[in-house]
Amino acid sequence: VQGASHARLHWRRALSKHYTKNHEWIVLESDDVAVVGITERLVLENGRIAYIELPDVGAEYEHDEPIAVLETNAGVELMYRSPATGEVLEVNTDLEDEETLINSSPETDGWLFRIRVEFPTELESLMDEGEYEFYEDDEDDDDPEDDDEEY
Repeated sequence: VQGASHARLHWRRALSKHYTKNHEWIVLESDDVAVVGITERLVLENGRIAYIELPDVGAEYEHDEPIAVLETNAGVELMYRSPATGEVLEVNTDLEDEETLINSSPETDGWLFRIRVEFPTELESLMDEGEYEFYEDDEDDDDPEDDDEEY
């Protein structure tokens, strides 16, 4: 019986992974707690991450509000926006001691932070794994906000 429970939890987590157009991922660990990170694609397309500025634990963010800053070895600064409204519960302090972790394991051990998701329905507007796999950045978009290196 315990194995079946674990299998259901694993299945739920697999169904709960969502992606933003800015190459972030978010996985619900429970009904209102999620882990957030960047995708391997971001690292491959932008180069190695050399600097990370994570949000403060306890800080509250609105959906799409700037929440973290990453900088590549080439000096390109990437600003990330919160994929959901909520309170930051924890940051991945392992990234402070092992800076290469975000480059070698961005979708597992290199996660950025945990957030208490205030409105889980916000995740419905994000891409699932299948949609993200076929998503291509629209560099020809005429939206002037896309000229910034915001992610």
